This record gives sequence, structure tokens and C-alpha cells, in this order.
Amino acid sequence: MHGSNSHTLVDHLFRYEAGKMVAVLVRMLGVGHLEEAEDLVHEAFYQALHTWPYNGVPVEPAAWLMQVAKRRAVDWIRKKQVRDAHQSRLIKSLHTQVPPPGPSLPDELHDQQLQLFFATCHPSLTGEDQIALTLKIASGFGIHEIASALLTQEETIRKRIYRARKALQENQVVMAIPTGKELTSRLQVVLKVFYLLFNEGYQASHPDWVIRQELCAEAMRLTHLVWEHPRTRRGESAALMALMSYHASRLSSRSTEDQVLILLADQDRKSWSQTLIRQGHYFLHQAMNFKPISVYHLEAAISGQHCIAPSLAETDWSRILHLYEVMEEVQPSPVLRLNKVVVLLQMDRHQEAHRMLTLLEVEPAMHQHHYYYAVKAEYHQSLSEYESARMALEQALLCTSHPSSTRLYIEKLKRLNSFR
Repeated sequence: MHGSNSHTLVDHLFRYEAGKMVAVLVRMLGVGHLEEAEDLVHEAFYQALHTWPYNGVPVEPAAWLMQVAKRRAVDWIRKKQVRDAHQSRLIKSLHTQVPPPGPSLPDELHDQQLQLFFATCHPSLTGEDQIALTLKIASGFGIHEIASALLTQEETIRKRIYRARKALQENQVVMAIPTGKELTSRLQVVLKVFYLLFNEGYQASHPDWVIRQELCAEAMRLTHLVWEHPRTRRGESAALMALMSYHASRLSSRSTEDQVLILLADQDRKSWSQTLIRQGHYFLHQAMNFKPISVYHLEAAISGQHCIAPSLAETDWSRILHLYEVMEEVQPSPVLRLNKVVVLLQMDRHQEAHRMLTLLEVEPAMHQHHYYYAVKAEYHQSLSEYESARMALEQALLCTSHPSSTRLYIEKLKRLNSFR
């Protein structure tokens, strides 16, 4: 395989296999050695980058990577001179050849991955640290990607990950799926991580992409793992699968070939995946069999309304507004209220939209968010206040560094200038 092709394959495998490999090595080394497990996995991928272009890609590249990581784990254990009987048995088992994928392997990896998710969402960690570490471990996010997903600084993320690893080690956390109330609370964090992972794919922070479909696919795969496991088969899991399915149905129509974002109003609805929309309907129906109703239920229902609407004008905006109002009672947030403004503008309820925008003026986070100024521009333009709309779009430009968003706002400014 050509060098560039093997690099592409390694990148793909890292996104899809690294989390599984870390889960296996953490099970071997213990959660207290999470960082060492990560390093060993990275070394395996580094070895692949430097051997596959010359020696060719193995028949089973994922199994090859796992075998290399396990052998490096053997070396690590030996250097630590672990002598107890358990570790001796472990070293012996590590010498065996990794079997080809068989019926039992997916089930084993399934459990180990879920156990790792719940370990990184341990209650000894703060909620912010849980999410940052799980994004780092389970899905191979870089520091910049995590910072973007969590709307915070990169240095803050580095500190959170350091604190999280230290806490896991000090508390001697083990890999296990919790039970009872602890399962419910920690499942919320696990699902939040997958939600953020999907969002990073749907609205990529990386300057080279508008959309990263592989991240969306990974988030859906991980969420489906949770849904399939009998102990985590909950309404929230199904609702999140429904939400992701609805959003994924529109991925191919969200950007042009040259990475320009296409807004909902301009998308070709005929290109939306009816298979994924039906999948969304299925999971939303499954979710409604569980109580209580979660935010994911409501978000999925909103996305489902967009998917079934023949056009933007024929969307049931009253239904969507009602769902947002219910969601605000469950989990209020400035971004939710900003989304309500968009709905109110579609319904020509400008006075209510103005009141809500005025309330959002006092939210510090909004003044760093380009979407806030984009919505303000939409409000002013709907009232033919073109100069105010232009000023809002200029502020939106100052708040984004993403090339796609920049191009979008420049195009909007050009259209506004035609009204002068």
C-alpha cells in the first residue's frame, strides 16, 4: 500500500480502534495506569505508521495493532517487575497470539469499552473532568477538539485531564458497570460525552472540515453499544440514538464539495436519508416506552419535526416551539433560548423574539458565540433593519475563526449590501 494510503488507514483505525484497545489494556494494567495504556496504544499506531508503508498492511490490521499493544504491555509489566500470581498469569496470557475476530470477541470488547466509559465517569471526578477524560480516552479527541466541544480553553482541558487521571489513580478505581442509582447518574455523563462527540462531527471545530462524518458514525456506534447492553438499555439511550439518526440523515446536504456550509433553509430535502429518518422514528418510538422523558427525547422530537417537514415554510413551528418550552422547564440554557428566537422569527413573533434577545444580552457567553450574532442579524434583517443586521454579522465574523463560518457570514454580508 502506498505511504499516503497507509497513513489514511492508520488515521481511520486510530479513530475507530484506539478506544477499544485502551479499554483492553486498562483492563490488564488497571485504571490507575490509564495514561500508560494510552501511551502503549499510541506506540502501536506509531509502529504501524513506520512499518506498513514498507512492509505492507497486515491482513487483519486491527488485530495486528492489538497484538503490538499487548506485547508492549508485556514489556511494561516486566519493567515494573510485577511478581504476584495474577500478573504472572496475565503475562503468560499476553504471549498468546491474538485470535481472529470470533463470536466472543465483540461481546468481550463491548463490555470492556462500557466499563472504561463508566470508569472515566467515576463520581470521584467532577462532571467537567469526566467529560474531558472520556472524550480523550474513548474517542481519541485532541485537546483542541475537546476545548471546542466544551467551549473552553485548551489549557483548562489539559488541567482537567491531568486531575481526572490523578483522581482515578488515587481512588484505585476499577473497571466495572455500576448498578442502581449510580448507574443512572453516570450513564448521564456517558451519554453527554457521546452527544458532544456527535456534535463535533456535525459542526467540526477543525478548520479543514465543515462536517466530520466519521465522528458522527463513532458517536452513533458508541451510543448503540450502550443501548444494546441490557443494563444500560434506557430511554435516554434510545432517544439519543433517535436524535443522532435524524441529524445524520441530513449530513450529506449540509455542505458543498468545497466545504461551504449549507443552512437548513437551502438544503435539498430530497437528498436526506430516508433510511436514517426511519431509524430515528424507530428509536424515538423505543424511547417513549421509558420514563422519565429526558432532554434527548425532546431534542429528538424537534429534529424529527424538521425531518418530516416538506419544506421550511411547511414546518410545524408551533409544535417545535412547544417542545422548546418543555425543554426549558427541564434544562434551561442560553443556547436553548437562542434557538427559541429562531423559531419565533419563523412564526413572525418579532416582539417575543426581541424580548428574548434582550434577556440574552446579559449572558457573557453569548458575546463570544458567533451564532448569537448571526441570530441577531436574522432578527434585524426580518425587520428590514439592514444596517443593524450588517453590524451583527460583522460581530459574528469576529467571533469565529472557522473558514466555513467565515465564508458563510461574508456571503450574508454581500447580500445585505445589495439592500443599501
